[in-house]
Amino acid sequence: MKKYALPVSKYYNGEFEGLWNEMLARYAFQDNVLARTVQNYGSTVKLVCDHCGKDLLELTETDVGDFFAYLDSRVEEGSLTATTAYTYKKNLHSVGNHFERLLREKGREYRSPFHGMFHGSKAGRGKSRSSARSAKEQERCREDCVRLLSVIRKQEAEQYYFIFSMLAYFDRITPVKICEMKAEQVETGAGNARFHFILSQHAHKTQVEGRADFGAQQVSFAAVFRLPEAIEREFLDFYPAYAARMEEHLAKGRESAFYNRNYKPVNFKTLGTVFRKCNDAMGDSALQSIRDICGILYENRYCVGMTEMQGGKPI
Repeated sequence: MKKYALPVSKYYNGEFEGLWNEMLARYAFQDNVLARTVQNYGSTVKLVCDHCGKDLLELTETDVGDFFAYLDSRVEEGSLTATTAYTYKKNLHSVGNHFERLLREKGREYRSPFHGMFHGSKAGRGKSRSSARSAKEQERCREDCVRLLSVIRKQEAEQYYFIFSMLAYFDRITPVKICEMKAEQVETGAGNARFHFILSQHAHKTQVEGRADFGAQQVSFAAVFRLPEAIEREFLDFYPAYAARMEEHLAKGRESAFYNRNYKPVNFKTLGTVFRKCNDAMGDSALQSIRDICGILYENRYCVGMTEMQGGKPI
């Protein structure tokens, strides 16, 4: 493997350079065609660490929001092109994904702070969520999400309160995953509720038998989530009777986890309608779309299990 020197930063801790080299080796930044990309990754990592005064693995979403806002301010003043700012954000998003997988394979809890902060739209040139919100604006979004859940609880059918709670508290769970959710993915018993999902990691490249022969691979994980304790207790009071009622009205049996009032599985259009109606009811809100709430209240403790899968089965 060709070596690529990591640009020096005084903020790297003692293990970072070793983890960096392991990440490069494991995730196949070995092909000569990618040499420039790897070097750009290294310079971008140094830039964000020097700006925030922290090791990459110590960065928080607040740090990332501030750094992205700094990049956008430089674009506005003309000292940085929008294309370069986009490249920096894209580089950090990719590096964060690779470190997250590497550390989880080592049994360490780590969530990339770049999740949800960058959406790879070339049209938008990689703006962070809602145009690179500042840390203060990010906090306001979290507060508005809590307000939104309260409005949904008061105005909508009870299942929507729990659906939107899952979207807000669970990492990488999207409205589409909720709409596709099956009854067997919900486990209630022993005084708790567990929600089972299959998550796919971004495609990565891997070396084959020591040759420069690369191909895309998709890695899947069986993930188990739990809601915050107070919401979990409410769900346990609600769901058994709700599930029994659905069983009673569905001739073919209950397949989906959640249904609407017409006994049809919830769909994306319905969730979007609920979001818009309740968000409008709050008046002044920093939330712009249902995507803004996905994972915004996530903390590592809400994911209670993550197992890599091969051949459709956990390993």
